[in-house]
Amino acid sequence: MEVRSKCPSAWSHRVLSGGLTLLLVVLMAGATAFAGRPASTRAQSAPLSTAVAVPDSALVYLAMTAEQTSTQWQLATTLLDRAGLSSFVDEAIEEASADANEDDLTDLEPFLGGEIAVVVTSLAATQAVDVTGLTGGLAPAAEGEIAGDPVGFALIVQAADPAAAWAKAQELLEEDALTQGVTAAATDYNGVPVISIPPGSESEDGTAIAQVDDLILVSSTGADLEPLIDTAAGTTPSITTAPDFAMLQAELNQEFLLFGYINGQAISTALEATEELGAFESLSLGSVPFLDSSTSVVLWADDPGFRFDTVSTLATNTPAPIGENFDGTLNERVPSDTLFFIDGMDLGASGALDTLALLLAQELNGEEAGATPPAGTDQQVYIDQQFEQASTQFGFNIKTDLIDQLVGEFGFALGLGEFLLDPNSVNAIFVSGVESGATVADALSKLALLIGSGVAGEGSTTTVTTRDLDGSVIHVVEDMSSGFPIKVDFGVVADQLLIGFGASLDSFVGGTTTGSLADNPQYQAVMATLPAEHAGSMYLDVARVIEIVTSFSSSMSDSAEPILDADTSCGEFATQVEAQAAYDADAFAQSALDQNFDGIACEDFFSPAAAASPAAELDFSAIRALATVSSTSDGVVNSNTILYIEAE
Repeated sequence: MEVRSKCPSAWSHRVLSGGLTLLLVVLMAGATAFAGRPASTRAQSAPLSTAVAVPDSALVYLAMTAEQTSTQWQLATTLLDRAGLSSFVDEAIEEASADANEDDLTDLEPFLGGEIAVVVTSLAATQAVDVTGLTGGLAPAAEGEIAGDPVGFALIVQAADPAAAWAKAQELLEEDALTQGVTAAATDYNGVPVISIPPGSESEDGTAIAQVDDLILVSSTGADLEPLIDTAAGTTPSITTAPDFAMLQAELNQEFLLFGYINGQAISTALEATEELGAFESLSLGSVPFLDSSTSVVLWADDPGFRFDTVSTLATNTPAPIGENFDGTLNERVPSDTLFFIDGMDLGASGALDTLALLLAQELNGEEAGATPPAGTDQQVYIDQQFEQASTQFGFNIKTDLIDQLVGEFGFALGLGEFLLDPNSVNAIFVSGVESGATVADALSKLALLIGSGVAGEGSTTTVTTRDLDGSVIHVVEDMSSGFPIKVDFGVVADQLLIGFGASLDSFVGGTTTGSLADNPQYQAVMATLPAEHAGSMYLDVARVIEIVTSFSSSMSDSAEPILDADTSCGEFATQVEAQAAYDADAFAQSALDQNFDGIACEDFFSPAAAASPAAELDFSAIRALATVSSTSDGVVNSNTILYIEAE
């Protein structure tokens, strides 16, 4: 089905696109977004009050709090101030305000104060709504689509003042009808009035609105509102009655900035019944774990920082995408100044490397990467055949002799050191336990031979050698093409596969002499905010990243000199106006009058720039780290993430 762009109606632009865009900004800015305007005095609504209109067959449900006086909004504002991000939010609000204009902001106010939800009810949304739909309006409907064709996408608004919001919704719809030269029509669906306008042209969307109790429903067609109306009336079960939904929601924080629910099994069922998959065209159902599960997520503000938590159920007999919970020790063996660290269990069994390995095998076998099994061939049989065939070129089976051997704790650590001065000061090490050290060592020896034969030749700057480390063979790949000796070591030491950059491998085996990451006070403080029992973790020293980026940006700014538009030929004219007239008459002959190529002649000659006031000193020092832990228990997989913002 061909999909082409259509312009959203003014109502869609104001509420579906402009509203969501602005709300996502305002969401993180708290009441400052509408400073000087009266705040709602309405009591805080119950979380997920919009869910009563969401059918249990919905594919995706996303709810955002729009209540400026809520505890979450206020805490989010505090965190942004603490992080030094308030000025960026203010700029974003100003830009959104400029794009939306004052009338649009006024139009949005009646819809605030409660909760706003986005509901995807069918895969039609993958064809009718672009990814930009959340920030740029409803995207395209298929050519030839009629006004009644469902788009599988709707908006639910619970405002602080439902009557005022409904009045504004009708007003905006009438304005759109007048602008597009169409007539609004009211129809009755099971006792609920649905007001709609058809597309004004092939390049515009229609719009339909309805009110059920305190909820306002919005979409492009009346047909998209019908399942929501039925659900709100109780004739169709709501998503709140689904066992997974209730259980998953109970596992998460009950106060939030944003809540999401992904019904993986409903998506899988819809995909299997759909010939034209739209945005899902390239998905292999068996290779996407979330299609066997239901997942809920929350973004919420907490005293230590912003948190993002997820919880997923697993279908019966579906292996968890992560290993069992464990007590990790690799953080005790990597340097204290590690910038990025990740660890987990049983990498080989996780399936994380299987797809990449299969693509490599298919490429070596002369098949199209990503090709599916021939008709009548079992998928697993086909995969095994691909790895076996590729082993004739590798000299070993990449799946059974390498990937499947990766058991126990694994991890990766990265520290940048003085990387600009000495690339080899970078500390980068990958570690994994192995089931059979001899099997993996043999595979690595054959891999080293392949690399050696690939780089051999006259004039080659790359060498492949071996050395001994504690009785183990270490393969060394060294390259001099950059002028610096870039070195990568790999081998099996004490039943661990080690791959290290520079001196990282020796440092790991010999033990760090400057303290470990586990002893780092910041690492300890950040990880203490997350569940101690986990099956995997990730840590990023954001403060160090900001330091590097700021230093680099500062050096670039210092080296950049502004181009002054003040050529001596400007002195031939009495005023800038005269110089501009001469330039406009013959820009080629008078090109010297515009040194900075902005079309304005001699601007700095006649109006020397005033001394620039120093830019405001930005301070992001409170943003310290981003960390995640994941865990599994009784068929449920959890992940907990925090952007840690240090208190003063």
